[in-house]
Amino acid sequence: MSGDSNVNAEIVETRIAEYNDFLRFSKSKSNKVFLILGEPQGFEFDPRSSLRYDLKKYITTKEAREKYALHYSALEKLDETDSITIIDPIDYLCDEVCMVMDNDFNYYYKDTSHMRPWYAQKSLRYLESILK
Repeated sequence: MSGDSNVNAEIVETRIAEYNDFLRFSKSKSNKVFLILGEPQGFEFDPRSSLRYDLKKYITTKEAREKYALHYSALEKLDETDSITIIDPIDYLCDEVCMVMDNDFNYYYKDTSHMRPWYAQKSLRYLESILK
């Protein structure tokens, strides 16, 4: 077991070094750099799984963030985050919970991690300021 954790730790450290290099390069080539984290995901968002297994119609923001625990811990170890804007979609897409559908039972995602175009167009407006 400890061998696996050593390999994982090496992979994480390699990724952190690669991300720092990428961020350093990006900052040298652009006035503004944005790092967009992952949006909520899980089996609850997949309409087929949700209906087949009668899953919850939401996940908590805590559950959403737990799926990215490794990413958040790596983010804390990055050296090159100064002068970049970090955007966490969970902050914009969820309140206390992340709903998987609207009140008319229209699912927001087409599978576990891909938004339907109508929902993306409606919910990703927080990105407009950086896309202009």
